[in-house]
Amino acid sequence: MIYRCRTLPAWIVTVMLAASAGAGAPPSSVHSHHAPPVFPSPAPPFNQGGIAAWPREINRVAVLPLHDTTSSLRPKSLLEYDRIWLGQLQRTERAEFVNLSRDRTDRWFTATSAESTSALPPDLFTAIATETGAQAVVMLDIVYLPQHRADSIGIRVKLIELSTQRILWMADESFDLREGLSRSTIKRFLKGQSGTGQVGNAKVALRQSPSLFAALAFDTTLRHLPPRLDH
Repeated sequence: MIYRCRTLPAWIVTVMLAASAGAGAPPSSVHSHHAPPVFPSPAPPFNQGGIAAWPREINRVAVLPLHDTTSSLRPKSLLEYDRIWLGQLQRTERAEFVNLSRDRTDRWFTATSAESTSALPPDLFTAIATETGAQAVVMLDIVYLPQHRADSIGIRVKLIELSTQRILWMADESFDLREGLSRSTIKRFLKGQSGTGQVGNAKVALRQSPSLFAALAFDTTLRHLPPRLDH
Protein backbone atom coordinates (compact mmCIF):
# COMPACT_ATOMS: atom_id res chain seq x y z
CA MET A 1 0.00 0.00 0.00
CA ILE A 2 1.10 3.55 -0.54
CA TYR A 3 0.18 4.69 2.92
CA ARG A 4 1.94 3.45 6.04
CA CYS A 5 0.12 0.56 7.69
CA ARG A 6 0.19 -0.28 11.36
CA THR A 7 1.35 -3.71 12.40
CA LEU A 8 -1.49 -6.01 13.41
CA PRO A 9 -1.48 -7.77 16.77
CA ALA A 10 0.14 -11.19 16.61
CA TRP A 11 -3.11 -13.13 17.11
CA ILE A 12 -4.70 -11.48 14.06
CA VAL A 13 -1.68 -12.34 11.92
CA THR A 14 -1.90 -15.96 13.12
CA VAL A 15 -5.62 -16.18 12.38
CA MET A 16 -5.28 -14.71 8.89
CA LEU A 17 -2.36 -16.95 8.03
CA ALA A 18 -4.39 -19.94 9.16
CA ALA A 19 -7.36 -18.81 7.07
CA SER A 20 -5.20 -18.39 3.97
CA ALA A 21 -3.93 -21.93 4.44
CA GLY A 22 -7.47 -23.27 4.46
CA ALA A 23 -7.73 -23.99 8.17
CA GLY A 24 -11.35 -24.43 9.24
CA ALA A 25 -12.76 -22.76 12.33
CA PRO A 26 -16.15 -21.65 13.63
CA PRO A 27 -17.34 -18.07 13.04
CA SER A 28 -16.08 -15.49 15.49
CA SER A 29 -18.12 -13.71 18.11
CA VAL A 30 -17.42 -10.25 19.43
CA HIS A 31 -18.46 -11.46 22.88
CA SER A 32 -15.93 -14.29 23.03
CA HIS A 33 -13.31 -13.66 25.70
CA HIS A 34 -11.38 -16.90 25.08
CA ALA A 35 -10.64 -16.98 21.36
CA PRO A 36 -9.77 -14.30 18.80
CA PRO A 37 -12.15 -13.58 15.87
CA VAL A 38 -11.83 -15.91 12.88
CA PHE A 39 -12.55 -14.45 9.48
CA PRO A 40 -14.37 -16.46 6.79
CA SER A 41 -11.63 -15.70 4.27
CA PRO A 42 -8.52 -13.54 4.05
CA ALA A 43 -8.62 -10.31 2.05
CA PRO A 44 -5.75 -8.03 1.07
CA PRO A 45 -4.17 -5.83 2.24
CA PHE A 46 -2.68 -7.80 5.12
CA ASN A 47 -3.94 -5.42 7.81
CA GLN A 48 -7.55 -5.94 6.69
CA GLY A 49 -9.53 -9.14 6.62
CA GLY A 50 -12.99 -10.53 6.10
CA ILE A 51 -15.49 -11.97 3.69
CA ALA A 52 -14.82 -11.90 -0.04
CA ALA A 53 -18.12 -10.25 -1.03
CA TRP A 54 -20.77 -8.16 0.68
CA PRO A 55 -23.65 -10.40 1.90
CA ARG A 56 -26.75 -10.01 -0.25
CA GLU A 57 -29.01 -10.03 2.81
CA ILE A 58 -27.29 -7.07 4.49
CA ASN A 59 -29.06 -3.99 3.18
CA ARG A 60 -29.05 -1.80 6.28
CA VAL A 61 -26.12 -1.16 8.61
CA ALA A 62 -26.33 0.67 11.93
CA VAL A 63 -23.48 3.07 12.66
CA LEU A 64 -22.44 3.38 16.30
CA PRO A 65 -20.73 6.59 17.45
CA LEU A 66 -16.98 6.38 17.00
CA HIS A 67 -14.87 5.74 20.07
CA ASP A 68 -11.80 7.87 20.73
CA THR A 69 -9.38 5.70 22.70
CA THR A 70 -6.91 8.60 22.87
CA SER A 71 -9.35 10.98 24.61
CA SER A 72 -7.98 13.70 22.33
CA LEU A 73 -11.24 14.85 20.74
CA ARG A 74 -13.53 17.31 22.45
CA PRO A 75 -17.31 16.67 22.35
CA LYS A 76 -17.83 19.05 19.41
CA SER A 77 -15.03 17.37 17.45
CA LEU A 78 -16.45 13.92 18.21
CA LEU A 79 -19.74 14.95 16.62
CA GLU A 80 -17.89 16.33 13.60
CA TYR A 81 -15.93 13.10 13.17
CA ASP A 82 -19.16 11.09 13.56
CA ARG A 83 -20.66 13.12 10.70
CA ILE A 84 -17.60 12.65 8.48
CA TRP A 85 -17.51 8.91 9.16
CA LEU A 86 -21.19 8.50 8.31
CA GLY A 87 -20.71 10.47 5.11
CA GLN A 88 -17.80 8.31 3.96
CA LEU A 89 -19.76 5.14 4.72
CA GLN A 90 -22.67 6.38 2.66
CA ARG A 91 -20.36 7.07 -0.26
CA THR A 92 -19.47 3.37 -0.44
CA GLU A 93 -23.07 2.53 -1.49
CA ARG A 94 -22.74 -0.94 0.06
CA ALA A 95 -25.97 -0.54 2.04
CA GLU A 96 -28.18 1.98 3.79
CA PHE A 97 -26.22 3.31 6.75
CA VAL A 98 -28.35 4.33 9.74
CA ASN A 99 -26.78 6.70 12.22
CA LEU A 100 -27.14 6.00 15.93
CA SER A 101 -26.49 9.29 17.68
CA ARG A 102 -24.73 9.56 21.01
CA ASP A 103 -28.02 10.62 22.60
CA ARG A 104 -29.61 7.36 21.42
CA THR A 105 -26.78 5.08 22.53
CA ASP A 106 -25.91 6.52 25.94
CA ARG A 107 -28.52 4.23 27.55
CA TRP A 108 -26.56 1.19 26.28
CA PHE A 109 -23.10 2.24 27.43
CA THR A 110 -21.60 3.77 30.55
CA ALA A 111 -20.25 6.46 28.20
CA THR A 112 -21.46 7.88 24.88
CA SER A 113 -19.56 5.25 22.89
CA ALA A 114 -17.88 1.87 23.27
CA GLU A 115 -14.57 0.52 22.01
CA SER A 116 -14.93 -2.32 19.53
CA THR A 117 -12.54 -4.51 21.51
CA SER A 118 -14.33 -4.08 24.84
CA ALA A 119 -16.99 -6.34 26.34
CA LEU A 120 -20.34 -5.11 25.02
CA PRO A 121 -23.75 -5.32 26.72
CA PRO A 122 -25.18 -8.82 26.06
CA ASP A 123 -28.41 -7.50 24.55
CA LEU A 124 -26.81 -4.70 22.51
CA PHE A 125 -27.07 -6.28 19.07
CA THR A 126 -30.66 -7.40 19.64
CA ALA A 127 -31.54 -3.86 20.70
CA ILE A 128 -29.85 -2.35 17.63
CA ALA A 129 -31.63 -4.76 15.26
CA THR A 130 -35.00 -4.09 16.90
CA GLU A 131 -34.60 -0.32 16.92
CA THR A 132 -33.12 0.16 13.44
CA GLY A 133 -34.10 -2.88 11.39
CA ALA A 134 -30.42 -3.26 10.49
CA GLN A 135 -28.71 -6.56 9.71
CA ALA A 136 -25.22 -5.39 10.67
CA VAL A 137 -23.44 -2.74 12.70
CA VAL A 138 -20.17 -0.92 12.06
CA MET A 139 -17.85 0.30 14.82
CA LEU A 140 -14.92 2.71 14.53
CA ASP A 141 -12.15 3.27 17.08
CA ILE A 142 -9.64 6.07 16.83
CA VAL A 143 -6.52 4.49 18.29
CA TYR A 144 -3.90 7.12 17.49
CA LEU A 145 -4.36 10.88 17.22
CA PRO A 146 -1.47 13.17 18.17
CA GLN A 147 -2.75 16.37 19.75
CA HIS A 148 -0.35 18.74 18.05
CA ARG A 149 -0.52 17.31 14.53
CA ALA A 150 -3.42 17.22 12.08
CA ASP A 151 -1.80 14.88 9.58
CA SER A 152 -1.64 11.55 11.44
CA ILE A 153 -4.35 9.15 12.60
CA GLY A 154 -4.77 5.46 13.46
CA ILE A 155 -8.15 3.75 13.19
CA ARG A 156 -9.76 0.36 13.77
CA VAL A 157 -12.99 -0.64 12.00
CA LYS A 158 -15.28 -3.64 12.53
CA LEU A 159 -18.34 -4.68 10.53
CA ILE A 160 -20.42 -7.13 12.57
CA GLU A 161 -23.45 -9.20 11.61
CA LEU A 162 -26.14 -8.62 14.24
CA SER A 163 -27.88 -12.00 14.10
CA THR A 164 -24.70 -14.07 14.52
CA GLN A 165 -22.37 -11.51 16.17
CA ARG A 166 -19.81 -12.55 13.56
CA ILE A 167 -17.13 -10.12 12.44
CA LEU A 168 -17.64 -9.85 8.68
CA TRP A 169 -14.77 -7.45 7.99
CA MET A 170 -12.23 -5.45 9.94
CA ALA A 171 -9.35 -3.09 9.31
CA ASP A 172 -6.53 -1.67 11.39
CA GLU A 173 -4.89 1.26 9.62
CA SER A 174 -2.49 4.11 10.27
CA PHE A 175 -2.05 7.19 8.07
CA ASP A 176 0.73 9.73 8.29
CA LEU A 177 1.25 12.52 5.76
CA ARG A 178 4.94 12.70 6.66
CA GLU A 179 5.55 9.03 5.97
CA GLY A 180 4.54 8.22 2.46
CA LEU A 181 0.98 9.27 1.57
CA SER A 182 1.39 9.51 -2.17
CA ARG A 183 0.10 12.13 -4.54
CA SER A 184 -2.12 9.51 -6.22
CA THR A 185 -3.83 8.65 -2.91
CA ILE A 186 -4.53 12.30 -2.20
CA LYS A 187 -5.71 12.93 -5.76
CA ARG A 188 -8.08 9.95 -5.65
CA PHE A 189 -9.54 11.20 -2.38
CA LEU A 190 -10.03 14.74 -3.66
CA LYS A 191 -11.59 13.49 -6.88
CA GLY A 192 -14.09 11.45 -4.89
CA GLN A 193 -14.97 14.43 -2.72
CA SER A 194 -15.12 17.23 -5.27
CA GLY A 195 -14.87 15.56 -8.67
CA THR A 196 -11.84 17.65 -9.69
CA GLY A 197 -8.90 15.61 -8.44
CA GLN A 198 -6.78 18.78 -8.26
CA VAL A 199 -4.07 18.30 -5.68
CA GLY A 200 -2.62 21.81 -5.63
CA ASN A 201 -1.91 22.73 -2.02
CA ALA A 202 -3.83 19.72 -0.74
CA LYS A 203 -1.02 18.61 1.56
CA VAL A 204 -1.04 22.03 3.18
CA ALA A 205 -4.81 21.82 3.65
CA LEU A 206 -4.54 18.31 5.08
CA ARG A 207 -1.91 19.43 7.59
CA GLN A 208 -4.15 22.26 8.74
CA SER A 209 -7.43 20.35 8.97
CA PRO A 210 -7.72 17.29 11.22
CA SER A 211 -11.25 16.63 9.97
CA LEU A 212 -10.14 16.69 6.31
CA PHE A 213 -7.29 14.30 7.04
CA ALA A 214 -9.68 12.03 8.95
CA ALA A 215 -11.98 12.00 5.92
CA LEU A 216 -9.05 10.90 3.75
CA ALA A 217 -8.21 8.10 6.19
CA PHE A 218 -11.83 6.93 6.37
CA ASP A 219 -12.26 7.06 2.59
CA THR A 220 -9.03 5.17 1.86
CA THR A 221 -9.83 2.44 4.39
CA LEU A 222 -13.42 1.96 3.22
CA ARG A 223 -12.29 1.45 -0.37
CA HIS A 224 -11.33 -2.05 0.75
CA LEU A 225 -14.80 -3.01 2.01
CA PRO A 226 -16.01 -6.26 0.43
CA PRO A 227 -17.59 -5.49 -2.97
CA ARG A 228 -21.34 -5.77 -3.41
CA LEU A 229 -21.76 -8.14 -6.36
CA ASP A 230 -25.57 -8.14 -6.58
CA HIS A 231 -25.80 -4.52 -7.76
